Amino acid sequence: MEQLKKEFIRLLFALPVIYILFVVLVFSVQRSMMYYPPHGLSESAWKNLESFAPLKVTTEDGLAITGYFSPPSGKMPIMVLFHGNASHPAWEAFKTNRIRAKGYGVLLAGYRGYLGNPGKSSEEG
Repeated sequence: MEQLKKEFIRLLFALPVIYILFVVLVFSVQRSMMYYPPHGLSESAWKNLESFAPLKVTTEDGLAITGYFSPPSGKMPIMVLFHGNASHPAWEAFKTNRIRAKGYGVLLAGYRGYLGNPGKSSEEG
């Protein structure tokens, strides 16, 4: 019985230590868990961008970020589409087919660190 008490007390002291180590680990890798760029695209995904022209934008710190642009017909407005985390404009391009057919222009924005774009993803960037 005395041995069981000692083991229980050790466990009570070990649990907070394990929890603190877990929190420190999660804190130290949180940036990589927040932004998860894809590692490659299939050839068929790139074909989704055939009707878009690459558009380079230079950031304040000198990085050239590539987005994709489909111009509007006449004086129709341009819509900007921001893809989600772990995504790429090539995977979102098909979603614009109907609005482009109506004459709207579309800009598929690119992000730092996502498939060929330089830099690292962050809130500031």
